[in-house]
Amino acid sequence: PHTSAGTAVTAMTPRQAASAGDSSSQPFVTASDGQMWRSGRPYRFVGANFWYGLLLDAGRLERELDRLAALSVTNLRVLGAIEELPPPSAHAQPAVQPRPGEFDEALLAGLDRLLCGARDRGMTVVLVLNNMWQWSGGFASYVHWATGEAPPPMRSGASDEEWQAHQAYATRFYSTPAARALYYRYVRMLASRLNSCSGRRYADDPTILAWELANEARPLAAVEAYRAWVEEAAAVVRS
Repeated sequence: PHTSAGTAVTAMTPRQAASAGDSSSQPFVTASDGQMWRSGRPYRFVGANFWYGLLLDAGRLERELDRLAALSVTNLRVLGAIEELPPPSAHAQPAVQPRPGEFDEALLAGLDRLLCGARDRGMTVVLVLNNMWQWSGGFASYVHWATGEAPPPMRSGASDEEWQAHQAYATRFYSTPAARALYYRYVRMLASRLNSCSGRRYADDPTILAWELANEARPLAAVEAYRAWVEEAAAVVRS
């Protein structure tokens, strides 16, 4: 099932959704009756926002995972997508998806390592698949790719007018079929990816607690289009 908490929208993996009624027979975290379960017991965690994890080299990744484990962190929220965005907007580099349908294998291998490192430390991961904000490309990149229209600039220290212009542009994602289709292609690629260090498909990996459809997704005036997108995107994740 998918849930909404504030502006965060998450969706369980296909295996989780299929087995939610029998949490004692498999290692996936499941949800039922307002409670998360794992191996027949209530599942609780201490979480950290480790959004930049896929950008780290192997040595720093191991050091930071060790430090998080020492602090009793058991769940990591990790950015699973970075899209290229035209200058002058400020955003993370390098991009996992520099152009539609092109993927940086070295960065994806870094995400593979992160998932394996989290698993080895008994952690789970929330994988974030998109972003309302330009700092990882996100909605604005998909609208730009689908329409060819340049996004409004979002530099460091952006003015209120620039924030408003960005939000108006980004929320067009919900009602632009070509933009959503490009996003779903990425989601399907990631869900079917074979992890290079574990040999497991992402969709079959119990390390992934949930798939977050987008960081801080919000409808603004596009309420109906937003709700339709949530339903559509959650169905893609489950498929």
